[in-house]
Amino acid sequence: MGNLQRIAVFIDYQNSYMGAREAFGFTDSPSHVDGQFHPLALARLIAARHPSYSGAQLRRLAHVAIYRGLPSSERDPKGYGATRKQIAAWRRNFTAVSPGSVTSHIGCRPFSYQGGRAREKGIDVQIALDLAFGAHSGNFDVIVLFSADSDLLPALERASSFGVDCEIAGWAGRGPRQSRASYVRWEHRLQRLDYEQVHDPADYRPPIR
Repeated sequence: MGNLQRIAVFIDYQNSYMGAREAFGFTDSPSHVDGQFHPLALARLIAARHPSYSGAQLRRLAHVAIYRGLPSSERDPKGYGATRKQIAAWRRNFTAVSPGSVTSHIGCRPFSYQGGRAREKGIDVQIALDLAFGAHSGNFDVIVLFSADSDLLPALERASSFGVDCEIAGWAGRGPRQSRASYVRWEHRLQRLDYEQVHDPADYRPPIR
């Protein structure tokens, strides 16, 4: 176990949720659960894959970080309640499946309602900072960013300057291919069958009364 590379997976959840809906034809689906996934299962799937670039070794999942926006309890009480239930389920999953073996972090920031529309604000900054601090900490040998947001790539480039192997991941058929960048050692493109392995079918919305 001592020779295994320690891998940390950073997941931009809402970006990846919408990406799954787009990549796998769920955009017109009336069911909001189409696109949902279990973050820990996704991270374990990625960690189990062995890239073929020079220097890559077998690895073990060491850390999973998930980032998402949080609806306002006043403006959107149902969305707020559903999100809190989903986050609680993630925490239970980490405790039940990987007690002590994998550290986790769930980063939430309140939605901005400027202009009347709910939008995530500050998530990309939080991910960028945590990527850099994680790389600098010396706790990880490999960092994987799961997001189609190209604005996060400079943060990944910064992380690579600390000697960490940096990889990106996304759903096949969605998002720009960035593997040509010198600081990106590998690109994981997950297929529909991969998504089905990590799909979360739970409906976290409160029951209709």
